[in-house]
Amino acid sequence: MRIPEASEWACIVEAGTFKPGNIHPGRKGFFDFVVSAVLLRTSLERICSTQEVYLGRFIKEAVLDRAKFVDSNTNLGIILLHVPIAAAASRGVGTLEKTLDELVQLTTTEDAVEVAEAVRVSNAFLGEPKKGPDLRYERGIQEIQERGTTLLDLFVVASEWDTIASEWVNNFSITLSGAEQLLSGGSVLQLYMEILARYPDSLVQRRFGEDTARKISGKA
Repeated sequence: MRIPEASEWACIVEAGTFKPGNIHPGRKGFFDFVVSAVLLRTSLERICSTQEVYLGRFIKEAVLDRAKFVDSNTNLGIILLHVPIAAAASRGVGTLEKTLDELVQLTTTEDAVEVAEAVRVSNAFLGEPKKGPDLRYERGIQEIQERGTTLLDLFVVASEWDTIASEWVNNFSITLSGAEQLLSGGSVLQLYMEILARYPDSLVQRRFGEDTARKISGKA
């Protein structure tokens, strides 16, 4: 299976799995997640067909591709994980982990600006950050430019409260170990519950507070 197709199937299988408190076929908006999976596959086909790597641009283009057809934020987090992994998998001559680390370390201020713009376009729910640039406003992007903040720098700051940002800083360890578990015969639901139990949901934390997020993890 090709990388873009693998991404599409992963998104559809995940969305199609009945999970407590998350998207599944019985919930409103499920079809938007399926459409988003197809659109991301198209974006990744373009990304995997070029030898040049511009992670910020790739992420922004994938968000814009989705926003043309789906106006809700169905997959910003997925894009932030799938784009670097697909880019590394389609180019690496060594291990996936090594190539991923190299690509992330090479990110620039331009990458940071483009991801910040993608976040704003995505309609993602953003609470006030504990520190660092506030991406809800244009001045947050100006701050990135003025300080010469790279994309990795941006995620280092956000990693203190956001799990996906932490994945960028820690070489996507949760994602890659989860993939190994699935390849060994584990179920999507089981993996979802294990991750939820171990890592409080960042979105729940932003919307309802840290205590609520931890209570939910305690029940998983």
